[in-house]
Amino acid sequence: MKCQEEKLPIIEVECGCGLHVKIINGRCGLFDKKNRQLLSCSFQAIKDFDSQGYAWVKKKDKWGLLDTETKYRIKLRYENVGDFINGACWVQLNGLWGRIDYDGNEVTPFIYQGRYALKEMLVVGEDGHLGAIGPNGEETLPKKYEKIEEQNLRKAGASCSIGCWYDNVSILCAVNDDGYEIIDRQGHPILDGPVQEMYCDQRCSEFRYMYHVRDFCYFHNMMILARNSKSENDKPLLGLYDVKQERLVLPIIYDRIVCDFYNPWFDVAKYVLAYREGKAVLIDRNGKETMPLEYEQIDYKELPEGEYLIPAYKDGLWGYINAYGTLKIPCRYLMAGQFNEGKAVVYYASIRGNVRMVDYTKGRMEALLIDHHGNVIEKCEDDDRNCL
Repeated sequence: MKCQEEKLPIIEVECGCGLHVKIINGRCGLFDKKNRQLLSCSFQAIKDFDSQGYAWVKKKDKWGLLDTETKYRIKLRYENVGDFINGACWVQLNGLWGRIDYDGNEVTPFIYQGRYALKEMLVVGEDGHLGAIGPNGEETLPKKYEKIEEQNLRKAGASCSIGCWYDNVSILCAVNDDGYEIIDRQGHPILDGPVQEMYCDQRCSEFRYMYHVRDFCYFHNMMILARNSKSENDKPLLGLYDVKQERLVLPIIYDRIVCDFYNPWFDVAKYVLAYREGKAVLIDRNGKETMPLEYEQIDYKELPEGEYLIPAYKDGLWGYINAYGTLKIPCRYLMAGQFNEGKAVVYYASIRGNVRMVDYTKGRMEALLIDHHGNVIEKCEDDDRNCL
């Protein structure tokens, strides 16, 4: 009986090149766009067709390589197979692994005892621990991991705690008790050590016990990596990782990285605000800190072009700096607002009986409008106080 005549439910899966697989009773068949049968439902597995138009198929416990015309490029003969990357693929023959090209020619000799192929690496094991060797047979990961796997990522939506969905982006990880080692296609570590958690934005890292703990989420192609620190407060150190380019944008040395849905640095802003060693710092789009670690807080918000003064807090008072940390208006205010149309609201403590009142209640402080040079333009009216 033909597969399409079966009355049992049939599972249909897209497999590339306009073709799809139908699965029934654990057996697979191949069909075209018009639902015409190209392969009978007698195969154990049919993998997706790659960019060259070839797919691995399994029958009678052997794998072979088919084209879209269902002609064998490589006959059924291998016990296990990986995926073709850069024209070569790991395969297992007579219990040993090697690499072949699309014509079945040997690229890497069949001399390796392995567990399974993953991208360009062969995962190997010993005494319950996994490691990896690269395409030329070199060891890229020592045998000390519990799992080596490809991890699908979630892409953040409008609210990261409820709006993330699986995307077609993934990372490769080697996992053990120390955390997650992010690795490349050949099994080489990308970072200088493992990380413990990965988040899509700053809020998730601040509330890591409530949101995306180890949930592999990213936003604007960026993922915040958290690594355990040895500090007394036990707060993790943070860095920033580009999941598309597979590179570390910011090293894992920061106490806090302020890049979330309200500050999409990667779209419009020139700088990202971060905190390191208890001090604030601005970082440009090349990942370079533009200023020394001097100020305890910086109230950075992206504004239009022109000389941009940023409220900065040091030794209990606020002043204004530029993006390079140069002090433009001395730190002498109890509160300092953003500049808007060349003016900013600042607060002095009121003077009563020749004594300056250090009181952060707005009603007890003088509110003044100043210009970009720190000169007082006028005393603030009550309505103007709300702009701070």
